[in-house]
Amino acid sequence: MIEGWGNQGYAAKVDYLAAVAKSSVNTPGPVLECGSGATTLLMGVLCGRRNIEVWTLEHSREWLQRVEEALMRNHISGVHVCESALVEYGDFVWYDPPLGRMPKEFSLVICDGPPGVTKGNRYGLLPVMGNRVPAGSTILLDDAERPGELEVIQKWEHEATFQTDLFDNQGRKYAVMRRSA
Repeated sequence: MIEGWGNQGYAAKVDYLAAVAKSSVNTPGPVLECGSGATTLLMGVLCGRRNIEVWTLEHSREWLQRVEEALMRNHISGVHVCESALVEYGDFVWYDPPLGRMPKEFSLVICDGPPGVTKGNRYGLLPVMGNRVPAGSTILLDDAERPGELEVIQKWEHEATFQTDLFDNQGRKYAVMRRSA
């Protein structure tokens, strides 16, 4: 799947894809994905079999078009790929999600965006979407070996109650964060 997607420099590694797949087949409700790619297709297939919606935020129009074309070409439905500009929220930059169209809560969040060079890294997920990521939900955060993502994990753990596990992913790490009450 990684080679077929053709984005080896940025594509998710096998262990992370396996964690996404396992979480996708077990999630009881809608999925939020931050940043699109091979995981979008994977979740579209696995969640689509159970009529679980996937909502993907993507800031790059070119990348959004590539993902939408792949979804159409492979007859994968139930994925809402939303063009979401990156906007300034004061101390951080994050997506401008179409909140009015989105579910009130997400059971699973796959967080591989925005890019690591973005002000605040991926921190904006909790301040912007926090009430839609309730107790009992799970966040899979890719690139957890990077200093920016480690800082995000610490901030989220300070601001909310999470049980966090880090996993090695072929030289890269990802975090599985379960939100508790």
